[in-house]
Amino acid sequence: MIGKILSTALMVMVTFSHDAIAGLDETLAAYQKGDYVAASAEWMQLAQQNNAQAQYQLAKAYSNGQGVEQNYKLAFAWFSRAAEQGHADAQNDLGSFYATGMLFKKDYKHAVAWYARAAQQNHAQAQNNLGILYGLGKGVDQDDLQAYKWLSLASINGYDKAKAPLEKLAKALPAEQRAQAEALTQAWLKAYH
Repeated sequence: MIGKILSTALMVMVTFSHDAIAGLDETLAAYQKGDYVAASAEWMQLAQQNNAQAQYQLAKAYSNGQGVEQNYKLAFAWFSRAAEQGHADAQNDLGSFYATGMLFKKDYKHAVAWYARAAQQNHAQAQNNLGILYGLGKGVDQDDLQAYKWLSLASINGYDKAKAPLEKLAKALPAEQRAQAEALTQAWLKAYH
């Protein structure tokens, strides 16, 4: 009896997951065709079912005014919901809301916290953003070694905008500190790769 119940529950979960994935694929196709209204409506349905990717896409739609009226408060709300579920792109974008002060006074501590969560997931843009904040001492104590580490990781991960500040910082650091920063970078790569 228990086996049959578990089997039925598993079938429902698999079907729901497959339907959600199919729904995202179809919605993305509509978006790519320029049918933003249909895509946003589908993302709304999936987002309300707690689908993090749909929540992120809906947040972007509200942020850009694609298929829905531009509304930064709703964008922030949907980014927040996706970010809380561990969606790295949403965490990075939420960090940017805090760093830019788009809706409220700039809050670099919250920006650092969200960038750090995405950066730990190897999100290159978040690693860059975190490196910049460490270099400027915004939301954290200024730390050139941490700035170098995060900018270096962003660069390794293909984020080209990290290269110029990384090169500038590398030239400014004494050789001993640069070696320490490289060691921090390698330790992170070893631990998280």
